[in-house]
Amino acid sequence: MARPSFPDRVSPGPRIPAGVVGVASVLELALRFSAWAVKFPRNDPTPKQIQARWGMSRATAHRWHAAWQTVRADAPLLVLPDRQPCSGDRHAKAH
Repeated sequence: MARPSFPDRVSPGPRIPAGVVGVASVLELALRFSAWAVKFPRNDPTPKQIQARWGMSRATAHRWHAAWQTVRADAPLLVLPDRQPCSGDRHAKAH
């Protein structure tokens, strides 16, 4: 049996979870996720909360959680005044 050529092995890219309705692209999903995640008053949403809200698998929820912590660390303006910075937030001021 012949081995498939490279284009046949390329991943189709990120998929939108089946439970998310009305989202046209992964970019739109990411923007909606960001708008939802900044609403948490004290801490980042947990992977369990992400999984429940967005219908993701456990592994995907953990990846999105890690990505969100990276975004918060790289964009300090996402840290609201009454909010504790995440542990990886290198822009947080020491109190």
